[in-house]
Amino acid sequence: MKKVLAFVIVCVLIGVGGFIFFKRNHETIIVTAAKKIIDYLPAPAGQEEEMRALTDIAKAFLTDDGATHRIMLLLQNNYELRPTGGFLGQFAVLEIRGGTITRLDIMDANVFDKQIKSDRPAPPVLAKYMGIKKWKFRDANWSPDFPTAVQDILHFYALKPSNDPHFDAVVAINATMLNRIMRITGPISVETKSRQRGKFTVTFTSEDTAWQLQEAVEKEILLRDEAVAHAEAQAEATGEHYKEPRDENGKKIRRVKPWERAHRKDIMKDLGKEIITRLTDPKNLHKNVPALISAILAGVEEKDVQMWFSNQALQEKARAHHWTGEVDTQWDGDYLFVVDANLGSLKTDRHITRTIEHTVDFRGLGAEINNAAAGRMVRYKTADLKERIMAGNYRAPGPLATTRVTYEHMATAPDWSTSDYHSYTRLIVPAGVTWLTREWFFAPSVDTETFANRTVYGYKFDVLINDPNFPHILPTMLQYVLPTSITEENYAFKIQKQSGTGTIPFRLTVITTDGTRYTYSTDLTHDLTVTLADMTRE
Repeated sequence: MKKVLAFVIVCVLIGVGGFIFFKRNHETIIVTAAKKIIDYLPAPAGQEEEMRALTDIAKAFLTDDGATHRIMLLLQNNYELRPTGGFLGQFAVLEIRGGTITRLDIMDANVFDKQIKSDRPAPPVLAKYMGIKKWKFRDANWSPDFPTAVQDILHFYALKPSNDPHFDAVVAINATMLNRIMRITGPISVETKSRQRGKFTVTFTSEDTAWQLQEAVEKEILLRDEAVAHAEAQAEATGEHYKEPRDENGKKIRRVKPWERAHRKDIMKDLGKEIITRLTDPKNLHKNVPALISAILAGVEEKDVQMWFSNQALQEKARAHHWTGEVDTQWDGDYLFVVDANLGSLKTDRHITRTIEHTVDFRGLGAEINNAAAGRMVRYKTADLKERIMAGNYRAPGPLATTRVTYEHMATAPDWSTSDYHSYTRLIVPAGVTWLTREWFFAPSVDTETFANRTVYGYKFDVLINDPNFPHILPTMLQYVLPTSITEENYAFKIQKQSGTGTIPFRLTVITTDGTRYTYSTDLTHDLTVTLADMTRE
């Protein structure tokens, strides 16, 4: 059991440590720390079933059977949301033989993409809105179905001839898992330096360490690059001699030296060492161990960690606990999965909050009416439909569902990491659905495709920062008719939560044929099922 949980903790520490552990010589400190922590088991009570599942999965990789077990760890930055949880900035290849780590290589996805020649065109959305012609590794997690995305990821990995594309497991870990770990250690201060600022101290808090770390590593470099590039362009345009730009204090902004760029992540190593030191402090192990195990289990349940296994028995075991990030194609009731993809190339999701409302009217009433004076920009699938709805005599031929997702941009101004929010969003709903009206989506209005037995509606929208003509709170709405097989007598609803979106306020409303309203409200942190019996009658 101790060896098994050591393996689980090793994977998570390496995973969140894509922001921390960049060199192979850190492998020993991670393994040593994990084994030291495991000496203080048992794990917290009340989580035995999940622990048994993790144990069974991990045993498959720790058996001394003479085989080398290969794991790919995907390090997803969910401040730049993508379908499986976040932008795929880095990945690691981990090999285990006889329960011992024999290989740990961590790679930058952008660097890797320069080493391969793509054999696939980019998905149409990425081609249209981002100008990407060829699909490569860093954008390979485009499918909202994690097992499907894994196959695309492994395809691009194999395009480098020296790479072996056969893996026993692929595990995706979001950047914000680091925040969960830091809630255990508490704030950590690390001294660092740069050519521009000299020596200075960064204090990482438990609130948002993942973001503070990104800011410490990237901000100064990007701003200096931008200032120098602007000065160079200005000199070229005017024909004048290049003059070094200055910061707000009048200090000259120096070009970024290669050694600075290469060592900008050194602060991560110091932070990582202190995290390990605190987690393994003998005086605190009695409370750190249960907290760490709980953090890992919570991350798995809330989809900050997702798993795929080539062994079908292991895949089924993980699927039974909803750890595989799959689009549920077996559920035969009402269904919703909202999937956002940040197309702005910045970390704007840090400032975006979402709410989701889903209403089902079994009377077929309640079609949304356009009201330009009130700022309602409702559009209709056909002119005839618009005429009937506006006249007030439209009744849907089945249950009328309204999905409303409201986005609020909390930033007050653009900066080095934040812009207006540009998203391509997909609503995955039951098969046989027909959409009728929409709000705030731009041409070509609503894209329609299928995934297995699901209908997928996609649309592009933007949420601007402090624009008086375009509010920073944006309601998006899609109305559609559900299949008549979904009835109020057997009504059951499932909503799947997208990895990387944090906590989302959610409200479900059902109106029966006699006009009775039932409601259910919660903070969505994981996949959820609701029946009419679970709801409150108003």
